[in-house]
Amino acid sequence: MIPKDNVESKIKEALNMLIERDKELLEIDINERTLCHRLAIYIEQLFDGYDVDCEYNRSGLGDPKKLTFESIEKIYKNGEKVRMNVKDTIAKTVYPDIIVHKRKKEENLLVIEVKKSTNKMDRNIDVKKLEKYKQELKYEYAIFLLINVGESFDENGYFYNLQFIL
Repeated sequence: MIPKDNVESKIKEALNMLIERDKELLEIDINERTLCHRLAIYIEQLFDGYDVDCEYNRSGLGDPKKLTFESIEKIYKNGEKVRMNVKDTIAKTVYPDIIVHKRKKEENLLVIEVKKSTNKMDRNIDVKKLEKYKQELKYEYAIFLLINVGESFDENGYFYNLQFIL
């Protein structure tokens, strides 16, 4: 196991490599998958002995990775939502943005979900997914990473927010 401080310093180093080598991608607000790919390249250079993959959806080399979610039934009356019922639990295939793992050994070190500052989707969904990655798929560490892009990007300022999920 790699200590949390070492994982954090490696991810920060990879982020610094991203800004040094791919600043123009941040400035033009490139697609999130492109940012994940570039960041994964730099992470792979720093985690010797581990595989680094984007949107890898397999457990080992076999079955798709799945997380369980509660299925919500929304009850409406006269067009207004009056309550929500949990119907049952469902398993959904998941595609983590970036993972650091050992493919054949099912050793899951780190899962990262990335959001750009211009993406206004609910970030709590990613945090919940990360919690489930740790609980159900046994990732040692989980990180939510918000990257500033476009007009919110400032090369002299803080261009990312890194949050470990406990």
